[in-house]
Amino acid sequence: MPEQATDLYVLDSSLKMHGSLTNIEPKEDFKASRYIGDKLYLVTYEQIDPLFVIDLANSAAPKIVGKLVIPGYSSYLHPYAPMENGIQYLIGL
Repeated sequence: MPEQATDLYVLDSSLKMHGSLTNIEPKEDFKASRYIGDKLYLVTYEQIDPLFVIDLANSAAPKIVGKLVIPGYSSYLHPYAPMENGIQYLIGL
């Protein structure tokens, strides 16, 4: 059985691959995501619940710019308020 991992593929308007980020968190399932501006907030899950911040400003080369490891499980992410001074608050359910 192949090992699980989460991959991100960025497609252009013709649905051709423009960029990718693979093997984000080996052995974990993708659970939730939210796009806000040029950031992607992504949650994977196995027994802990890492939250990744992925910068998509350069869509040909997405990169992980932050990671928060917290106990629990989130299957839905929602912004708490508009981003202010580079700070974004999220609610994870």
